[in-house]
Amino acid sequence: MVVSHPMTGNSGLSPSTVSLTCGFYNVPVIGISNRDSSLSNKNIHSLFARMISPFSHQADVWIEILKQFKYHSVVFIHSQDSDGRATLGRFQHLADDANIKIEALIEYEPGIIDVVRELQNAKDEYCSVFILYANTEDAESIFREVNALNMTEPGFVWIVSEQVTIDVNDNMII
Repeated sequence: MVVSHPMTGNSGLSPSTVSLTCGFYNVPVIGISNRDSSLSNKNIHSLFARMISPFSHQADVWIEILKQFKYHSVVFIHSQDSDGRATLGRFQHLADDANIKIEALIEYEPGIIDVVRELQNAKDEYCSVFILYANTEDAESIFREVNALNMTEPGFVWIVSEQVTIDVNDNMII
């Protein structure tokens, strides 16, 4: 059995590489801190045991929040990376079951944020409940645009991913 630690800098192999290599030799791998959604694919990483849930499982909590506050429609903003798409997929499945309508999807490429037009359309035409799946840096850019559009005023609801609230030094930013 192998324990996979987080990769920092040039310190070693990625958890995915460790999992694939160990899987070839039928050696189980325990991932102690990696949340990469690709490691959830049991067709590829059949012997990878995750000790922490992937970021996409935040969607379960978001659905419960929406149900609790009786919000029936949302605008979903997410990155186009694999974790963003996995989170969207999980959220869509759960939203269908909970009768929550996704009024608009706003996708952006990580590091390249230009969602002003989509935010303005959502503000004018859709609803006032937004779910944001982003990393800290992208969220900062998005919230600059949100603030410029006065979308943090009373009446707007923002539910954000865990990554938005913690910076690289694990300091709370919100």
